[in-house]
Amino acid sequence: MSIQPLHFIVSDIPVEWRASIDNIRIPENILPPNLPEKANNPESLTKILIDDPSLHNVPVAMDKTEMLLNSATILQKEILNCRLTLETAELKRRKIASNAELIHGECDSQILAEQRLTIFVKSIDSFLHYFDDLEKITLDFKSPLFTVISPDFSSNLQKIEKGIHFFQMNQNYRDAKSFLLRYQSLQNRAVDIISEHISVTLSQITHRLVTNQKSDESIYTKFISVAPTVRRLFSLSEKTSAFSSVLSIYKNSRNTLLTPLISAPINNSPEIRSRASTVLTYARKEYELAKEFFNFNGHPMYTKCFCELINDIGSCFHDCCYSLLMKVNEIKPLCDTCIVLKGDVLQDEIGRIPVASEKLRSQFMRVLKEAQERLIYRSKIASSEFKGDTDRTIELVSLLYCALPRESFSDIASALIKNCLVSLEESSKKFKNAERDIFLLGNYLALHDRMTNFDCQIIGTTTQGIDLEPVNEFLWRILRIDRSFLKNINEMTRTSKSTVDARKELEDSTSLSFQSLTTYATRLILQPLLDLQVKKIQEKPKILSEIQKAIKDLNSNVETGITNLINSRITSKNYREAVISVLKKHLNEVIHETQNSVGNHDDNEIRNAFQQLSERINQISC
Repeated sequence: MSIQPLHFIVSDIPVEWRASIDNIRIPENILPPNLPEKANNPESLTKILIDDPSLHNVPVAMDKTEMLLNSATILQKEILNCRLTLETAELKRRKIASNAELIHGECDSQILAEQRLTIFVKSIDSFLHYFDDLEKITLDFKSPLFTVISPDFSSNLQKIEKGIHFFQMNQNYRDAKSFLLRYQSLQNRAVDIISEHISVTLSQITHRLVTNQKSDESIYTKFISVAPTVRRLFSLSEKTSAFSSVLSIYKNSRNTLLTPLISAPINNSPEIRSRASTVLTYARKEYELAKEFFNFNGHPMYTKCFCELINDIGSCFHDCCYSLLMKVNEIKPLCDTCIVLKGDVLQDEIGRIPVASEKLRSQFMRVLKEAQERLIYRSKIASSEFKGDTDRTIELVSLLYCALPRESFSDIASALIKNCLVSLEESSKKFKNAERDIFLLGNYLALHDRMTNFDCQIIGTTTQGIDLEPVNEFLWRILRIDRSFLKNINEMTRTSKSTVDARKELEDSTSLSFQSLTTYATRLILQPLLDLQVKKIQEKPKILSEIQKAIKDLNSNVETGITNLINSRITSKNYREAVISVLKKHLNEVIHETQNSVGNHDDNEIRNAFQQLSERINQISC
């Protein structure tokens, strides 16, 4: 394939080029004058075209694609330039942002520093006034005209309290202790002013009432008139260390008025009840008055002060009663006093005293306890004077039953019963044999019967029930005698063991007396039958003879030896009938035992003889 030569087609040359060609001038000199002798190496056409400036701006017509490519190239360059600009701007923005963040942080630290400084300044301002107030208050208190009615007194006292609290909580400040002492000194001065004003006010009222001897109502109405002022001063001094001493002024002034009214001598024991009512009335009125002066729902010292006042009133009542009780020797007035003081009515009235009822009750209980101690002491002395008088002993026990508490009553009642038993034993020594037994038995039965009216715990063990046992059953139960009847009556001792159970001791003593009486009666009436048992006689004539002898002894001795003594020494008909009934029952048992002991007890004649003896015994009566 041959290479075809390339030729420019004139019609393909752009118009701008042809215009440029037309302007080309042909040089006059074909060769330049300074043409070198030796021609240089020919330059390439391309270099010549490049170096020719006239060819740089040769307009070239571009088609649409070339124009788009050219625009795209230009746009790409612009985009690159924009990118570079943006990257440069981003770097600057980051730098600016970093600097802004540093500046912002510095601003925040400056704001915090400003806030701390502001707080510090405010804190300084918050306590600087404590130093300024100290000087101002000191000047006020130096003035002789500064009193509780001064306009700034209340505010100054509040400032003093705040100043004391501030320096107590901030002792690390310079000279804090010195300022604290100065504030405390001012507070003491304020309390002195308050105390002096209250004392003068109440003292004047008290003096006028005492001097003029006003009625009971006046001692309350006059005080109520100054209550608002004094109450305000109490409220101002609540937070001071000397608050209790301020309140004591009120308490002392009330004691000064009430003591003469309550401490008047009591002449007799019945007046104790009326004096107790008077004390309760004053206590209720004192509470109503104290409500005008005290805020019982506020500081606890108000309640304490009122309780001390009521306790002092109760102490005056106790002192008056004590001096009287130590002079009373009669049992009945002492019992009445104890019954009144321990009664539910009085205790309920005490319970109606608000706030301080227990304080008042404790003083009343002191009086009651001392009255009971006095009553026990006098009862023991009276018991030694009764000399075995069962009626007076039981009468005394009856009085003590309602006057003493269960524990105390149990001890003293047991002691009284034992003293009575000892006295009866001593009194019985002037009698002999059966008369002595009947004397003791009559008194023991009377004492036993009267004791059934009391709870067994007062004179017996707690396991016992109330004794409702009939007398005859009681006598039969305590009849624990040896059936052989060979026991020597002198071997039966009357000395009972020491025990705290007076009821049991009475029963033992009654048992010993009744056993002795039964033994005596058995030997007196049925001695022939006892000989039958001892000698073991089996002969019928001898047995009948002994039975007839027993009937004869019964007819001759029963009235003179037994029933007359019972009638003369046992006053109660019921007791006499019970003793005779149990005695007959016992003698019939002895007859029955003797009948069974003889060998021919089935013999009709012997059986009839025993039957005749038994019928004769059943005819015994008091």
